[in-house]
Amino acid sequence: MEIKRLSPELINDYINYLENSAFSDNEDWAGCYCLYYHWNDALEAECNECASSDVLNHRRSLAIRFIQEGKLQGYLAYVNGSVVGWCNANDKASFETLSKEKRPDLWEDTLPTTKVKSIVCFTIAPELRRKGIASQLLNRICSDAAAEGYSYVEAYPWKGGANRDYHGPYSLYEKHGFLLNKELEQEAIVRKYLCVSNMIRTERLELVALDESFSEDLLQLWGDYDVIKYTYNTLLKSPEECRNRLLDMLPKRNDNCGPSKFAILLKGKLIGIIGYPVLDNDNFKCGFFYQLIKSCWGNGYAYEAANALISYIFQLHPNATILADAVIVNPASIKILNKLGFIQTDIQEKGFTNNGIEQALIHYEMHR
Repeated sequence: MEIKRLSPELINDYINYLENSAFSDNEDWAGCYCLYYHWNDALEAECNECASSDVLNHRRSLAIRFIQEGKLQGYLAYVNGSVVGWCNANDKASFETLSKEKRPDLWEDTLPTTKVKSIVCFTIAPELRRKGIASQLLNRICSDAAAEGYSYVEAYPWKGGANRDYHGPYSLYEKHGFLLNKELEQEAIVRKYLCVSNMIRTERLELVALDESFSEDLLQLWGDYDVIKYTYNTLLKSPEECRNRLLDMLPKRNDNCGPSKFAILLKGKLIGIIGYPVLDNDNFKCGFFYQLIKSCWGNGYAYEAANALISYIFQLHPNATILADAVIVNPASIKILNKLGFIQTDIQEKGFTNNGIEQALIHYEMHR
């Protein structure tokens, strides 16, 4: 599958898809051309002046004009050279019907300097639905939005009624790390914070916001006793168990702080996880943890990822207090925490009890 950003060169593909494929199972939506979120009274008056037989041509002409002007933006998904999906995604401020004047409830906690990318429509060809096309479109949107300096991507899944699924179902966004920001009467606001390009990069690694899509890969961590024995995790045996644990780890509601748990990627493959669970937002205090698959031990990846994440934490929260622990019989973690600059504050006898192990626990802190 190939995903292309909508451009004037793709106008014919766009029009052909919306007229012939997108709504082949729902003719009530045929002829929309995805103009609704750009609609206003002046356009309504123009349409009313058209003869009923000319309305479709007028709307088609408007869509073409808006694409040429850059007003109508989004992404087309192609399979074997044919369009099979579309997503309307653009700067939130560019959508007429999402304006502060018309929808102040969508802007209540948005700072004037915050760049927001909004998703207002998904359409997938009926015969190719539930094939992961919407997920790939969503990944591309988030990746591009991060590269363009957006703070977060926002969407508005409808609460009920299949005819409103064009917003994209809530489950799609939840799977890809979007968090509930607000419940409204008819819809929800969900957001995915993008932090630094939704990614923290080091010389060899990428730290990407952890979400449900990594569930299966986590079995190589949580299914290995040597990895989890000095953690408070128990050994897991299936991807489904990993998914359930991951969902318990991830926040259920957006706290406007962005992601705090990340997948560690080496050449695009998950090799571990790392994070800083927030303990106190007001006086910013957080914990700190990392886990690495055994085949990657001894290569400096844990220190490299941890050092990058600590820099990121202090970038966001200059007065942060970071807390960490290490079991006294885990010299590798103790060495890494010391190298990172953590200061030992206490040793708690029998402070760690899990996985059949009872040992002293060393407590650490870091400030800047």
